[in-house]
Amino acid sequence: MGKIPGMRRRTLLIGALTLVAGCNSARPAPRSTADPKTLLAAARANLNAASGVHIDMVGADIPKDISAVLTARGDGAPTPAWKGRIKLQTKGVEVFIPIVAIKDDVWATLPWNDHMTKIDPAHYKSPNPAMYFDKDKGLSSLLAVVRDPAIGDSRRSGDTILQTVIGTVPASEIRRVLGVGATTGSYDLTFGIDDANRLITLRIEGPLFKDTTCRYDVTFSKYGERVAIDPPEVG
Repeated sequence: MGKIPGMRRRTLLIGALTLVAGCNSARPAPRSTADPKTLLAAARANLNAASGVHIDMVGADIPKDISAVLTARGDGAPTPAWKGRIKLQTKGVEVFIPIVAIKDDVWATLPWNDHMTKIDPAHYKSPNPAMYFDKDKGLSSLLAVVRDPAIGDSRRSGDTILQTVIGTVPASEIRRVLGVGATTGSYDLTFGIDDANRLITLRIEGPLFKDTTCRYDVTFSKYGERVAIDPPEVG
């Protein structure tokens, strides 16, 4: 077999190195020197300090025969308050419900109404979404109770590279925040934190309903947005 000319060898070598670099960039290296507890504490502080944030929460593998929140999408403020829409599964039917929640007060446009009315979310087996943004009892509080946190891999979320932190959280804490799950045991959590130490993704996974392993994926965006949430006019 003849020898490959020098120029061609150099071209092939450069191409191979470019291919390797491209493969490596598709899977960014973790921040190996990062301390997981420090990352979680910084992410919690940034979430609590935000003047507003948008969340998208999506459930997966939730049994069809129970009442549960399937999705929750809306804007939150540190009041705590929330304005958005949830998709609720109840008695085998899925319904979208617009909701405004300010502290302990919750209003919703129920399927049989065309206007907002004040409700007790517990009656519909739904949490008060305003409490997701409570600095001491909401989603951010989960970052303070992670057991054995560890640095995970780095992942892409759109154009953003996130450093993951993995760990477990007592089931009682998940039940306190989401209103579902067991009272004993623990759940697996994965936090995705960006270079600005902001929590961007959160996965909660485990037997949340009827010993069935399912999960909620939460995405946080629009940090610092100004959200005006006022009591709605009621019918």
